[in-house]
Amino acid sequence: MRWVFLVVAVAVLFSSCKVIRPRVKIIETPYEAGPVPPPPDYLASAAWVAHPDKEDPSDEVPKGCPIPAAGDRAGVSVFFLYPTLYIGKSRNGSWNADARDRALNKKIGRSAIRYQASVFNATGRIHAPYYRQAHVSAYFSKDSVSAQRALDTAYADVLRAFKYFIGEVGGGPFIVAAHSQGTTHLIRVLREEIDGKPLASRMIAAYLVGMELMASRFDSLVPCTAPAETNCFVGWRTYATGYYPDWYAAPVETPVAINPLTWTADSAYASRDLNRGGVLWRFNKVLPRVCDAQVLDGVVRINRPWVRGRKHIKIKNYHIADYNLFYMNIRENAMLRTRAWRENNRR
Repeated sequence: MRWVFLVVAVAVLFSSCKVIRPRVKIIETPYEAGPVPPPPDYLASAAWVAHPDKEDPSDEVPKGCPIPAAGDRAGVSVFFLYPTLYIGKSRNGSWNADARDRALNKKIGRSAIRYQASVFNATGRIHAPYYRQAHVSAYFSKDSVSAQRALDTAYADVLRAFKYFIGEVGGGPFIVAAHSQGTTHLIRVLREEIDGKPLASRMIAAYLVGMELMASRFDSLVPCTAPAETNCFVGWRTYATGYYPDWYAAPVETPVAINPLTWTADSAYASRDLNRGGVLWRFNKVLPRVCDAQVLDGVVRINRPWVRGRKHIKIKNYHIADYNLFYMNIRENAMLRTRAWRENNRR
């Protein structure tokens, strides 16, 4: 039946990242016990899952999307970091993925790059590096030393890729965006390379999605609190209304959460009439009015997505669909902020 397909589609993704606690395979051995894969060479096109000089899934547009990809007309560059897809049993006990792993790289392209990075192709030329992402264990293991070493290894790649990106795109404006583990690393990039530095003036906006995001992490960068603000950052995590994960504890500082339907930080309810469209895992249509959104407790709350068979949807944590649920709103917002940045910098 059609509704069964839709419920499964919502459950298995709007389909980019599967960091779901019951499926986590924790690495039991310490970091130094496993091999460390070699770092990617970002001078080689093979080190990039998405790049302007190659055809890749970031160029795709869902069927029925009213806003085409800009292609060579794009005057902005986008640096995108994908989420954790190194899950399940680790390769040879390694805490970090091998950036040459063909099966994993194929999965990255067909999921996160297609469903998430492509949202920005109406605005800019997308650069997304392969990196030695940390195994999902890094977020759940009690071995905090090994977890941090794995994240540091991944970040070393991300930092080199970002510096290469900045050198390649010259002096023009850019957008940075990420999801989940990608956001973990992108926050660090912002702190070390952009916050309070000349690059901040060229950054149109940062989309830091899927992780707890504290304004205090930055000295000068501030949250965007209006749809056309620039040189600022947005972020959100998506949960069902009234849901709290079993690990949730109210933080001392309320996390930043920007409503992706209104692009404001207030708690005003945004009905699904403001949702310009989400995408499902087949990427074969845009579903308008797919969900509502409201910022509460430092996260974005939604009611069940408005698809046929919605009463059967039992999902409470919509982490895997942080981008997909608001695909068209993000697409339009990136274009709006880019126009605003250009207008501001003509003066």
